[in-house]
Amino acid sequence: MVILIDDVGWPWGRRDLFYDVKSPEINATNYRTDAGPVPWSTQMHTFGFATGYAAVGEQEAGKKTGVLSAVEDFLQAHPGWCCLTMPIFYGLAILWRPNALPDQANRFLEHLSKAVSMFEPIFGTLEWNRLLLYIDRDYAGKLWERQQHEISKQAEKLEQAGQIWKAQQAEIDRLNAELDSVKSSRDAYENEAIKLRSELADVYASKSWLITKPLRILKGIFLQLN
Repeated sequence: MVILIDDVGWPWGRRDLFYDVKSPEINATNYRTDAGPVPWSTQMHTFGFATGYAAVGEQEAGKKTGVLSAVEDFLQAHPGWCCLTMPIFYGLAILWRPNALPDQANRFLEHLSKAVSMFEPIFGTLEWNRLLLYIDRDYAGKLWERQQHEISKQAEKLEQAGQIWKAQQAEIDRLNAELDSVKSSRDAYENEAIKLRSELADVYASKSWLITKPLRILKGIFLQLN
């Protein structure tokens, strides 16, 4: 029997991950869904691996955390098994029992182990570079999403400001129309007052006003005597 197990390298070799964020095994104080691990730091970052869709353990290199720790526990409990780890695709482990395989398979695994041991530094460097490129791409994507979200928020605010401006402009237009109406009424009243003053001046200048002046004087005296 040969068993292939992935994720025995970084970041899940020594760190737990739960895709079911509602799992009862998750302790909210030790797992986060808003951040994930990054290759260059032991601290979690908001653009790290699995951010937003899984619960990631904050502690790394725990005795009982991660896929590699589980593999080591299995090997310790089953001495007859062999293990070969390869630093590719987040870490690949090959487990087998030599006494349960044919000689040809055992020779192949022996040659593979020697080849991996020889090229492990190269594979490790390439894997580390792949991880850095992946996180850089992921970070750029998440940064773009945040910027798009911020742009959407600013566009929404701008649209709201535009609606407020339109409402205020409509109110200004209404007030200007009322002001024009008031000005027109004022001009009409002023013209009416000018007309009345002119008519009154004509009355004062008329002959009838002059002829009846003595009568108005006598009326005034009569009113005073009474």
